[in-house]
Amino acid sequence: MRKLAIATFLLVAATQPAAAVDLVTSAKEFFGNSTYRGEAFVTGFLKNVQNQSDKIDDKHFQFYSRLEMDTFTGITDELFFNFNAQAVANTGRSETRRFLTPPGNERSEARWIDVNRAFLSLEKFDYTVVVGKAPIEVGFANLYAPTDRFGFVAGANPLHAQEFGVWQGRFDYFIENDTLSFYVMPFEERAQSSDGDSRWKGLSGDGTFFSVSTPTVVGGPPVRINERFRDSSVSNWSYMTKYEGVRDGFDFYALAHVGPSVYPVLESTTAPNVFIKSQPKAFSPAAGASVTFGEWQFYSDAIYQHTYDDEDQKFIKYSVGGTVRETEFASELGLEEIRPVLEFSQDLSMSSQTATNFVTNSARSRPHRQSVLMRITFQRDDEWSFRIGGTHNFRDGDSSLGSQISFEPDDNTEFRLSGGFYNGPDDTQFGRWRKNDYIELGFIRSF
Repeated sequence: MRKLAIATFLLVAATQPAAAVDLVTSAKEFFGNSTYRGEAFVTGFLKNVQNQSDKIDDKHFQFYSRLEMDTFTGITDELFFNFNAQAVANTGRSETRRFLTPPGNERSEARWIDVNRAFLSLEKFDYTVVVGKAPIEVGFANLYAPTDRFGFVAGANPLHAQEFGVWQGRFDYFIENDTLSFYVMPFEERAQSSDGDSRWKGLSGDGTFFSVSTPTVVGGPPVRINERFRDSSVSNWSYMTKYEGVRDGFDFYALAHVGPSVYPVLESTTAPNVFIKSQPKAFSPAAGASVTFGEWQFYSDAIYQHTYDDEDQKFIKYSVGGTVRETEFASELGLEEIRPVLEFSQDLSMSSQTATNFVTNSARSRPHRQSVLMRITFQRDDEWSFRIGGTHNFRDGDSSLGSQISFEPDDNTEFRLSGGFYNGPDDTQFGRWRKNDYIELGFIRSF
């Protein structure tokens, strides 16, 4: 954190000979530019989960609410501060605890009050420098991009998962319509996932694994999984280079990342039935492209993970898909537009996990290993819309199906009725949530 503070100070100081900082004006602009978004949801679960464990949250109804603040301010003509924070209140057990996620987060729960983004950006004519907690979004897919794995996911409640910013230093250099970016990420952070007594943890006992298979000692103590995190020394930092290009009807990117994988593995210890979960260091090149023909869009994202020292499998994940905005047939049905999306995702293992004492690879934590994903949205007018979508994993035999009706009487208000259903074996991505079928009523207001 000290290194990050020094970098922030240097970034501010670098702009000061040209323009002095007017803190009063910046503070007024900070609050004057603020926008807010409030959400409230009541979720009704259709099944009991008590027979999974006596400790699992078995309430049929849960409440979730969130208040978000988003703003920015200019410190000088070239230096800007972006800020987004939220407060959460909910009744789901083991989902929310404490306040503020620190750099190098090692806990799975969401926070009652948290900062989603907070970063300085120095914007010059041909380059931009960013320092702080800023978003990292990669990929073209509408439903699932395997390359979009470098952000911080707040997923303690999967129905209301969010993408947070990541602590970073970034340099963007503009080459006509293209951008060459360099990232430095000093912290390894655990994404927020279901844990403890949450009904979303599933049957594996760990929110990041769909199932856990370990060589246990029969008659020994219960299985215990401890986590190992890297410290923030320079040798443990993550680095990424990305090139993005924009052409007429064609967009593309290519990147290379070195750092901890997002997918965990398990290592045995000398203690019986005690294992260590960690995210092995890996080199991950990735690329993607998107082509547009009129109302049609086709895209693909792919990433290869080369895990050092064979602590995990080496594998490729890719997705291909397309979408279209259809208005002629929609108008015959009395609709404004129909927008279908169809994608296919595949996970191909290239080598085995062979490192000594490593006993469980990341395969059972990698989503959509051989899946078709779809969604179709029917837009009646500016107020009413309906969507239905789902996914089926051919390799594991699990699936999900969801639908949503939205009513927006004005630009700042939305009423939402949705539902979701899960199916499959207990040890699969969606089968572990088979008893979490739900119906949810929500209200959203921006101001």
